[in-house]
Amino acid sequence: MLNNEGDGVLTREVRLSKPGSGPGTYDYELQLKYGETGTPAEPPAVPGDGWKPFYKPCSS
Repeated sequence: MLNNEGDGVLTREVRLSKPGSGPGTYDYELQLKYGETGTPAEPPAVPGDGWKPFYKPCSS
């Protein structure tokens, strides 16, 4: 299960079960082995002078 806890952190919970039986119960050991926690990548901040240092204008 992929949870968004509301503070920008995504948590992947591991709940192993058999096909067709729904999510299994929470298991701390499996969570440590297969679970993940992290934040989504954020776009780079725009430099103060814009993107001029990186791109040449198409027209002048």
